[in-house]
Amino acid sequence: MNDNIVIFDLMAASLFQTLYEAFPKCETVIPERIVKELGKDLDRFEISFDEKTTILSETLFWLGANGFISFAYPKERPEIPTSITQFDCVELTLKGLSLMKSPLPRTVATGRTTGDEIIDKFKSGLVSEAGRIAAKAILSFA
Repeated sequence: MNDNIVIFDLMAASLFQTLYEAFPKCETVIPERIVKELGKDLDRFEISFDEKTTILSETLFWLGANGFISFAYPKERPEIPTSITQFDCVELTLKGLSLMKSPLPRTVATGRTTGDEIIDKFKSGLVSEAGRIAAKAILSFA
């Protein structure tokens, strides 16, 4: 699989976990901080720290453009992928919240949601598994 897609999955899961736990409040997202928090999970990819923060910035723009999140700043996506220092007032949209509250097929009987599963995986240190759950949820929800 393309490394950028795997990295996207990890970053999207991290963002969803943060925003779901903060809901309904918006959060300031600093890509550099999230890349550092994902540390060892991203270290296996042979790309620079700046490239990782650029991919995280692009992940935020993609999630926003596809209606999963919204943010107050920046207003426009740069023409050339760039590492953005800070995203202000990032929050789940109705679509993003619906995704996080939707049951996963294997968890319907237990009543657990996608958000519950992602949060549990992160807290257990299973970031890659959280990324896979987020990726499946995004693709099945779109």
